Amino acid sequence: MHELWGYERLFLTVERLASIIGPALHGAGYAITTDPLTAPLLAVISPEVTIRVEPDGYDFTDRYDVPTWAGLVVGFDLPTSRQLAKRWASGKGKPKTGRFVSCWDEYESLVLKWTTPQVAARVVEQHPVVVMDEAAGLNLLDLLDEPTALDYEWDERTLEPLGLAIATADRTWYVPTTDMRVRDVVRRNILRGLPTIWHGARADLGTQWPGDPLEAFGAPIDDTMIEAYLVDERDLHLKYLARTLLGRQPMAYPGDLRRLPLPTVARYAGADARNTFDLHLHLLGRLAATGQLSVYYDIERPLVPVIASMERYGSRIDAEATLHLHTNVHHAERGLRADLWRRYRLDVDDPLQARRIVEVAAGMDPGTVDKRVLTMIPHPAVDAVIGYRNLLTLRRNFLDKHIGRWVEAGAPNDYRVYPRFNQAGSMDEGKRAPRTGRLSSADPNLQNQPRFIRDIFVPPPGATWVSGDYSGLELHIAAALSGDPTMLGALNSGQDLHGLFKARIEQIGGRAIERIVAKSGNFEQLYGGGAKKLMEIVARERIFIDIDTAKAIVSGHEQTFPRYHQWAKDKVVEARAKGYAETLFGRRRYLPELYWGDEERRGNAERAAVNTPIQGTAADVAKIAMARLVPILRHYGAHLNLQVHDELDAWVYDRAEQFKDGMVEVMESVEIPGLRLKVEAGVGSTWGGAH
Repeated sequence: MHELWGYERLFLTVERLASIIGPALHGAGYAITTDPLTAPLLAVISPEVTIRVEPDGYDFTDRYDVPTWAGLVVGFDLPTSRQLAKRWASGKGKPKTGRFVSCWDEYESLVLKWTTPQVAARVVEQHPVVVMDEAAGLNLLDLLDEPTALDYEWDERTLEPLGLAIATADRTWYVPTTDMRVRDVVRRNILRGLPTIWHGARADLGTQWPGDPLEAFGAPIDDTMIEAYLVDERDLHLKYLARTLLGRQPMAYPGDLRRLPLPTVARYAGADARNTFDLHLHLLGRLAATGQLSVYYDIERPLVPVIASMERYGSRIDAEATLHLHTNVHHAERGLRADLWRRYRLDVDDPLQARRIVEVAAGMDPGTVDKRVLTMIPHPAVDAVIGYRNLLTLRRNFLDKHIGRWVEAGAPNDYRVYPRFNQAGSMDEGKRAPRTGRLSSADPNLQNQPRFIRDIFVPPPGATWVSGDYSGLELHIAAALSGDPTMLGALNSGQDLHGLFKARIEQIGGRAIERIVAKSGNFEQLYGGGAKKLMEIVARERIFIDIDTAKAIVSGHEQTFPRYHQWAKDKVVEARAKGYAETLFGRRRYLPELYWGDEERRGNAERAAVNTPIQGTAADVAKIAMARLVPILRHYGAHLNLQVHDELDAWVYDRAEQFKDGMVEVMESVEIPGLRLKVEAGVGSTWGGAH
């Protein structure tokens, strides 16, 4: 019997297919050994040809994952197969109705058949995965005394552990377990100082730590996702990093681990732990080579249990207040809509008719109802259109979503949101955190919650909300880094810097401006915004200045703070020479766009070269303060729940004023050479009331 191998699969030419078909029809025996993707296609050649399907070691993720491939096999097109694969991954099981019902059994058997150890994630040959039972696995964990990579597998609905993969320098194990004691053993190991390595540690600690993950603060917990983020890897998925940095080919697995054969699960999870351990060694070398070790060890690594704790306990929302506010906003929407209808017989809810309202009232066609365009038109009717659209955004993007989450949770009396704080990036989407080092959040994004609805965020019953906010942090940092004597003199003496600038502009230009315009000019000119940009910014407050006034403010800023502007120019030159901008604490932001020919992209990179030392240093300050706050949190029994821009928020059950004073002292202890930072703090029954 002749045999052809899998590398001839889809690339067989018509002639070669004919050479197979011909002898087969005349009774000659041929066998084709191929992969599962190609087998259904070659099966049509002839019943005389034997199709022997064997995995060929090819990385299926570069073609289709197994669940998508199985959908193609049972007869669906590619988009439908992907939908079917999503259903499989969700673990919903066989549908009761719909197009997937009739094929589900065949589909499921295909997925399970081909998700085997032979086609699962390939582990380095010299590190085979040893499967241990629960008792042996717990005993092994107790005996470990060397750096160890850990990877939990858990039920996404109940958060109960399904297994634990373990890797040391030369061994890899997998322990399939639902025994809750595994959490206690891992906790005990971490608290006794056993170095552990994770990929996305705050997710594992936040779901699997027995109690408050803040207890692990100070323990040697490494996170390869954060390490990769600091060395400027753009994709933070573990499998991507294993491919690109270790030259391995890990494969995605379909859905619920409990539905897969144990050898498959062991190989998959073991590969994750193995790759995490080896990535850590690789990334430590790059951190050292790029001068990022101190940023990692002093700023980022200590925050892992802090952020895990924030995610574990979430932030409480007053459902009744949310419903009340939703009703009021909806009434305001309807009132504005009705008023504009009475005046113009046009419906502001329709974008085309809203555009017509502006045209009729202001005597000009804006061409669009984009907010950036409307804000530049000074007219009461435009104010009403903008106001309506703002209310609509507030209700739909924030209040509706908060209420939707509350209803989905079963409308509990004690309702909380549990945002993901992305210190490095998102495990689900692989997106990086902001390149300045800012802590972002998602589901919900607490960084963009309007101040108007902050009163719906409340502490637990019997507790008090405490908020600490750095006052003018970016201005303070800009003054310190540039050494501008006018900025430093005003800030160190407690003088109103915006008032000083207002007076200076009125003196230079001979025209009066409002303080809010001077304040906007101060902040905007830190990063080199032009006159038109300044006009747009103040127009958002429905304050309108002409181009000559805007130009006078831009020019006046350079005259008032010449040392700062020289420093900003020097930072662009320095970043172009190095390829990156740097914060006061050494965090790097690489800026390849500085060398691009595209003028707009290059200009954005030049502004980033200036704002990174300022905004990035502000991010570092906030993170350092979060870590320093831990002893105060423990002393008062308080809980840190939010970090938003330059603000830290916590709740405490008693001695709120004393805790507030301690928070201020800790936050102001972060040192910026030549300048003492200032913090404004407050206490209240809501986030808005404390701020």
